[in-house]
Amino acid sequence: MRDSGTRGEDLPEAPDGAAGPEPADPGAPDWDAEDWEARAERGRARRLRRIRRQRIVFATLVVLVLAAGVVAALIATGRWEPGEDPAATAGPTCSGAAPPAAAAPAEVRVQVLNSTDRQGLAGSVAAELRQRGFTVTLVDNADGGPVPEPAAVRYAPPALPAALAVASRVPGAVLVADPAAPEVALVLGTAYAQLAPEEALVPVPAPPGAAGCTPGAVP
Repeated sequence: MRDSGTRGEDLPEAPDGAAGPEPADPGAPDWDAEDWEARAERGRARRLRRIRRQRIVFATLVVLVLAAGVVAALIATGRWEPGEDPAATAGPTCSGAAPPAAAAPAEVRVQVLNSTDRQGLAGSVAAELRQRGFTVTLVDNADGGPVPEPAAVRYAPPALPAALAVASRVPGAVLVADPAAPEVALVLGTAYAQLAPEEALVPVPAPPGAAGCTPGAVP
């Protein structure tokens, strides 16, 4: 008979040549740590992109608020109204260029018109201008009422040098731009006295340009 007290101690033996569990290799890579670092790096990149987007949105909002403030200020001060061309409300632009030089008398064609009740005034002035080299194309009475100044020199803007040549010989003459004028017209006024000597021509203020620009003077 077998001894029943020793049955619990009979354990199966491992077969010859069988290997047990292999121990962990301390030199193997820690895949869990590397994966965590990659996920952390991706998270940092997403946060940076989100911060950049927030900054762009914030800057855009600031620009829009400032633009709205400028528009509101222009409307409040009456300097601009909605639907109005901003260029039309812009301030004057002064180029700073000097006024053109007066033309030579031989280059000027001029009409001589009398706005006063002094008989023969236009004829006598026209004769003197011819002697100085001007080409007088018409001698007549002026339309409209009398000119209070010594004379008004009407001209189309391209003929400004010719107008300056005429005005510089009439002390006190004023320049009057008239785009419809066919040529320069010297309209003699009630304060007219005489032509200036050639050796003492009078400076003529250049016609006023945009408001805020200081006109020069042409000798």
